[in-house]
Formats: sequence, C-alpha cells, structure tokens
Amino acid sequence: MLTKDDLKQIGEVMDDKFFSFDKKVDEKFVTFDKKVDDKFFSFEKNVDEKFSLFDKKVDEKFVTFEKKVDDKFVAFDKKADEKFVMFEKKVDDKFFSFDKKVDDKFSLFDGKVDEKLVTFEDRLVGRIVGDVGEVFEQNFMPAMEMMVDEKLEAGLAPIKAAMVTKSYLDDKLADLKGDLIGHDRKLERKTDMLVGALVEHRALTASDVERLEASRVFPRTKP
Repeated sequence: MLTKDDLKQIGEVMDDKFFSFDKKVDEKFVTFDKKVDDKFFSFEKNVDEKFSLFDKKVDEKFVTFEKKVDDKFVAFDKKADEKFVMFEKKVDDKFFSFDKKVDDKFSLFDGKVDEKLVTFEDRLVGRIVGDVGEVFEQNFMPAMEMMVDEKLEAGLAPIKAAMVTKSYLDDKLADLKGDLIGHDRKLERKTDMLVGALVEHRALTASDVERLEASRVFPRTKP
C-alpha cells in the first residue's frame, strides 16, 4: 500500500512532467507561430510582386491598345477623307460631262430648228402674195409655233428625266453619313465590350473607366 509520502512524491513527479510538457507545447506553438508568420510574409510578398507585375503588364497592354485604336482612327479618317475627295471629284466630273452633253444637244437642236425654220420661211415667202400672206400669219404661224414648242418640250423631257437633282444628292450623302455613323457605333460597342471584360478582371480602376467614358463618341443610352 502507498503511503502519503509515496503519493506526494508521485504528485511532484507528475507536476514536473506536466510542467515539462506545457513548456514543450509552448515552445512548439511559438515555433509554429513563427513559421506561419514567415510563410504568410513570404506569401504576401509573392502576391505583391505578382500584382505589381500584373499591373505593369496591364499598363503596357493598355498603352499598346490605345496606340492601335488611335492608329485605326487616324487610318479611318484618312480613308474617309480620300473617299469624300474621290466622290466629290466623280460628282464634279459627272456634272461637267452632263452639262457638256446638254449644251451639245441644245446647240445641235437649235441649229436644226434654225435651218428648218429658215428653209420653211424661204419657201413660204416665195408663194405668199397679198391676202394669202395675211391669212398665213394669222392662222398658220401660231400653229407652227405651237408645234415647235411641243417638239422642244418632247426633246427636253428625256434630258430633264436624266438630270440628277439636289434632293437625290442630299439623300445619297445622308445614306453615306448613316453608314459611317453605323460603323462608328459598331466600333464603340466593341470597345465597350473590351472595357467591360477588363473591369470584370479588375484590370481597370474607376478613374480609368471614367476617362474612357468621357472619350466616347456617342453618349451611352440609359436602360
């Protein structure tokens, strides 16, 4: 049977073991905390370096993208100017050609009318005497003038029908302007999609988005 001294001795041994165990546990926890802190510090440093590298790449890509967009707009403006110059020249050439054809046809028509009237007049003058000349002037000449007027109107009708009116040119220019605006809107929608994708990936800051919104060609419609 254990005596009180034995129990006391066993208690002291147990206290020493528990104290030693607590000390070891505390030391292990201190070592574990230090390792965790070191790992977190290393992880945080790696994350910062990766984000710094990512920001740098995004900035470089945006600079390249901005340059490409600027170059495309410059090229588009240049092509539009060249096309307008070519269109204007073609319109001028067509009007010049049309004016020349109209002048030539009128000149030829005037010459034939003059020749026929002179021939007709010469024949009538030789035949008309006295009262016959008065009757001719009162009845035949007005009918002849009316016939000539009708012939002139009939000859000018195809020329008038072929003429290009100002409203026709205005409609064509309006169609061209609508096509250019449609092209610009498609380009801006593509830019909006790209900006939206970059915002979703957190590659753009709020100030970047505001700056891009301020440079829009067309105002954004509210839903």
